[in-house]
Amino acid sequence: RLKDVTCGAARTADFTQAQYPGVAPQLDAVGAGTDLVTLTIGGNDNGTFINAITACGTAGVLSGGKGSPCKDKHGTSFDDEIETSTYPALKAALRAVRAKAPDARVAALGYPWITPAAADPSCFVKLPLAAGDVPYLRAIQAHLNDAVRRAAEETGATYVDFSAASEGHDACQATGTRWIEPLLFGSNLVPVHPNALGERRMAEHTMSVLGLG
Repeated sequence: RLKDVTCGAARTADFTQAQYPGVAPQLDAVGAGTDLVTLTIGGNDNGTFINAITACGTAGVLSGGKGSPCKDKHGTSFDDEIETSTYPALKAALRAVRAKAPDARVAALGYPWITPAAADPSCFVKLPLAAGDVPYLRAIQAHLNDAVRRAAEETGATYVDFSAASEGHDACQATGTRWIEPLLFGSNLVPVHPNALGERRMAEHTMSVLGLG
């Protein structure tokens, strides 16, 4: 029996408070009888993903794809927010899940790759990032995933790592290969989110990690 309370743009704060009027806090969905909790959270805290993608996309367009204008302007600011704000919030959220569902297995999923490891000039029209900002954004995502991993390990949850499984399935890949839709000219109404293939592969990999048939 599945209860799905996922919601777009959710933050760790929405575990304990209503994300929208009339929408119950996500923690209301779990209780003492819950067996399994899976979640993907943290990327929307402090607007990390949307702020970084928007800032770097704008900078990439203005620079014509040259250099690393986003990194030059923002430096460690996104990483600093992950470490000082998102990471402790993740730990608090996972502890709150444990308190509500003490006997449940808890799986905290990392995020599949949004960008390739290096710039792909053919992808600029879909993901308008300057060449030097592609590895910059990927490093920010790696830092966020590491924060999720550490928070999971420190609260007794299982971390589901997608760094290997999602390699080669980033937003620059062709339809049918990519798990994440690009910023522009994608097939999803919501860009830079998993498509149906990505969601299916994420579910399969999570079940494999948890040993579920």
